[in-house]
Amino acid sequence: SGYVQVLFNQELSEVAKEQVVISSAQLDRMLRLAEMGKASPAQVAEAKARLAQDETSAVQAENNYYLALLDLSQLLEPPNPESFTIIAPNIELDFVPLTAPDAIYEQAITDKPSILAAQYRLEGSEKSIRIAQSAYYPQLSLSGGLSTSYYTMSGRDSDAFNSQLSNNLNKYIGISLNIPLFNRFSTRNRVYSARLQQTYYSLQLENSKKALYKEIQQAWYNALAAESKYKSSNVSVVANEEAFRLTNEKFENGKATSIEYNEAKLNLMRATSDRIQSKYEYLFRTKILDFYKGLPIQ
Repeated sequence: SGYVQVLFNQELSEVAKEQVVISSAQLDRMLRLAEMGKASPAQVAEAKARLAQDETSAVQAENNYYLALLDLSQLLEPPNPESFTIIAPNIELDFVPLTAPDAIYEQAITDKPSILAAQYRLEGSEKSIRIAQSAYYPQLSLSGGLSTSYYTMSGRDSDAFNSQLSNNLNKYIGISLNIPLFNRFSTRNRVYSARLQQTYYSLQLENSKKALYKEIQQAWYNALAAESKYKSSNVSVVANEEAFRLTNEKFENGKATSIEYNEAKLNLMRATSDRIQSKYEYLFRTKILDFYKGLPIQ
């Protein structure tokens, strides 16, 4: 989202600069009309004020862009943050039909780490039950041993080392059979605890699947809403562009007031900003769906 925010603020900065160009051209026109006596000093002053306001907005928009770029560089921690910049991609929105939530869910449960971890824990709990149940069965044990020793006594002759090792050699072998008859229900309790753990892991897996499906549904509806919002904002931009063009012609012919001109210009800028915001929101929402589908984020 940091990268998307940088792109969003970058486009807003470009829009603000375009508004400065429009206001500068309008001021030049007013100055020429004033020289010809067709524009009052008040109109010239208003055009200067409008240009100054747009320049302030452009500076603020550019500052927001650099702040967003700074936030992104702090997240990425490049070796030279002072020279950090990004290349804006050539984004062409392609409104392909969104994949249904059920289809995305079927793809997500096969490679989502949280789901896989819950499945492995559940499979491991089955092994734990079998291990606990093994205490019910008789146990046959075979054991054996081999030992020897060597010693000396002060002031007395002792046998040779090799002889002592051979003479003192001890060997034994044993076999035992343990038949569990009653162990104060410890085995039963261990099996019961293992089954409870399996039930817990089963519920945990189901809850993880439900949470994943809910996340996918929310992401899908957010992407659908973002698509509708962009299409609506695009219609609004087209309508406001035409309204501004007509108002500008009226203003140049003296049939519209400066208030009407400023209002039309402000509406166009607001609609353009809304379209930029909805465009990047749509891109962000569709990339979230790609993440759940296991597609690389590009």
